[in-house]
Amino acid sequence: MDATQIILLTSLFNIIISGLVGGIVIYVIQKKIDATIQKSLFEHQTKFSAIHPKRMEALENLCRKFVVYQTEFRTMILNAFRVDYVDKHGKTQIKKNRGIEETVKQICTVVSGGMLDNEKKFTDFRTYFETNRIFLAPPTCTEIDNILSRHDSIEWAMQIYLEDVPVEGLEFSRREIKELFKIEIDADSERKEYLTLVYQLTNRLYDEVNRQAEKLEKLYKSVADVQ
Repeated sequence: MDATQIILLTSLFNIIISGLVGGIVIYVIQKKIDATIQKSLFEHQTKFSAIHPKRMEALENLCRKFVVYQTEFRTMILNAFRVDYVDKHGKTQIKKNRGIEETVKQICTVVSGGMLDNEKKFTDFRTYFETNRIFLAPPTCTEIDNILSRHDSIEWAMQIYLEDVPVEGLEFSRREIKELFKIEIDADSERKEYLTLVYQLTNRLYDEVNRQAEKLEKLYKSVADVQ
């Protein structure tokens, strides 16, 4: 066997050995990577299986508490627009041709009278969320924080129901209310503008609370669908 053959055989041997060693190294590394991934996946599944039921319980209770608030709020608004009444003989009558002055007066009376009880229901929702947000994912908390922020705007706007007659100095607040709830008014007097604002705002608030309830329900379903 001459020198050239020896060199060729040696090179071939080295290539085979390098391939075998490289293959073994890659195999070992791959097994370690697979083991790390499996461990990480197991830990994630374990944590998920522990936290997911608590998240669902918290969201389920939040939905229930919001429905309680929503139901009372809607009842309050519907009562504010009622046109039937019980006469002195105990019979239900329909009040016809009721003007906006009388309508707004009833709205303010009903809403201002029910605001405190209604707010207690929402406070129950807010308190439960704050004490259980530790179980909820950050995106979920952000969505619910947005609902709370929107409600703060509703609560602030509802100050208008406590006024029977426009008070000087509150013009800026009313302008903000119109911008916040996208209310457009074309009135030829301050009094008519006030009456129209109260009437339209009441309808907007009714729709707004319903939208927040739908948003919370979708949030619950999106979390429930995660397996």
